[in-house]
Amino acid sequence: MRYWLFGVALLMFAAAATGQTINKKKEPDKKEPDPQWPRITEIAGKTFEQWEKEIHADDPSDREIAIKTILNFGPKRAYEALPSILKELEKHKASNVLDLSVRVNGTVALGTIFMASGAPEDKKLQEKHEKYLKEAITIFRANLKDNKENQAILKIRTLQALPVLGPIAREAFPEVIKLIKDPTTWETRKGAVVALMYLVAFDPKAAPPPEALRDLYFAIDPGNENSAIVRHAALQTLVTMGQVGGETSKPTIIGRIENFLPKEKKSIVKIEAHKSIINLKRKLATDPIDSRTKAQHLDLIAVYLDPKKYKDSTIRLNALQALGSLGPAASSVIYKVQDSLKDPDINLVGVAMIALIHMEAFTSIPYLELIKADESTDKVIRTAAGDTIDQLKAIQDYRKKDKEKKKTDKK
Repeated sequence: MRYWLFGVALLMFAAAATGQTINKKKEPDKKEPDPQWPRITEIAGKTFEQWEKEIHADDPSDREIAIKTILNFGPKRAYEALPSILKELEKHKASNVLDLSVRVNGTVALGTIFMASGAPEDKKLQEKHEKYLKEAITIFRANLKDNKENQAILKIRTLQALPVLGPIAREAFPEVIKLIKDPTTWETRKGAVVALMYLVAFDPKAAPPPEALRDLYFAIDPGNENSAIVRHAALQTLVTMGQVGGETSKPTIIGRIENFLPKEKKSIVKIEAHKSIINLKRKLATDPIDSRTKAQHLDLIAVYLDPKKYKDSTIRLNALQALGSLGPAASSVIYKVQDSLKDPDINLVGVAMIALIHMEAFTSIPYLELIKADESTDKVIRTAAGDTIDQLKAIQDYRKKDKEKKKTDKK
């Protein structure tokens, strides 16, 4: 729910973006598709230019409304307002404190516009785009450095927007790493851990700062970090760090996770820890899971599927998603996932079907056929069973053809 600002903004952008192409000048021999939405020329009786001018209004509430409204004109028009939004946010100084709501909504707007518009193809426009990115990263780093406790929401929104800037966001490594231990709220710490994962992935060849690993080890320890959500996110980022760092870093990361596992009390974090170790022990996602790892980690994830022992459906949901993410390598526990098709929570039945597709559980097709044919079963589940069968058969057919092709190529 905390990410709804981005969601709402993107939905509005999607609708507006569809209408952005309809007012282009038509070429004689080209036909444009019929528009679903007309081009937006005014909102609340004001043009884009009028709203852009209000970004610099004396009244901070008018500035905030203007920044929000600009997004409704669509990504192309909103991109034109980047200089105005950047200029307004750059006004914040120690001697000239900018209204917090303006800073927060301006940051959200920057992230939304950069995400929706992408980099321009024209070389001249690319230079301007790079300039905008540099200005944005300077603003974002300043946001993250703000030490006032009431600025937590600003830091959270900045951390969410930061990855959208792309590789240049790596300049914020120092600020992001520092926030992994931020005492104000767990949301800031989670945002920092997630942002760190993106910053590391932007340049796999460049090693992240050593303090990044140190602070992530701190974050997975229940004795240090009291939020299970933060510990869960830190485990995911550690997997990325291990994949980027190569085979030499993986044993150390695995060892650290195994050390903290006995201390962990939250089931969803335990599931993520077991999955993380499995992924770190494999070079490729398609590699099989060895017998020792299966016994120590894979089988222990499957234990959480039992609705009698784990009545909290969130725990069973996490276990199903974890097993599904491991793909065909987790085939030895397909029968456990198949048992989840009888889960009392209808939503988890659907999740189990998705997991079976990812696991390429062809042996489950006969069982799914029985569910599909059983008229006493809920119609929604029967329909979903039919869709799952179709998906599995399509994958099975593809695997068969691919295998035959490889045989032919060898000849």
